[in-house]
Amino acid sequence: MNIYFVLIVLLLFIQPLAAKGDACDSFTKGIIHELEALNSCKEGKDCFITSFGCPYGCYNLLNKEKMKDLLSIREKIDKRKECGNCKYDCDVYPKPQEIKCLAGKCVHQRPEAK
Repeated sequence: MNIYFVLIVLLLFIQPLAAKGDACDSFTKGIIHELEALNSCKEGKDCFITSFGCPYGCYNLLNKEKMKDLLSIREKIDKRKECGNCKYDCDVYPKPQEIKCLAGKCVHQRPEAK
């Protein structure tokens, strides 16, 4: 009888955790898709660097003209803080002069090592 009780209790706790993980995965993918849609340019000066933190990348390169859309994304992220509980070991943050527009996308182009 006790083993059944333990199994039921475990299932009651594990099921919501799995559902939360799936919901966060879906939410995170949606935010990343929205951020990718804001990464467009005609020239390097169209681009700027920002960061929404983990799990949305060490930094995000976006079009300056689409900054108003960032408020909506920030509000969504702030409402779902439980989905951002992770940590990155990020490389160097890009310098503004290292951001270029290539094939219509803002990219970090590091200087070649000497």
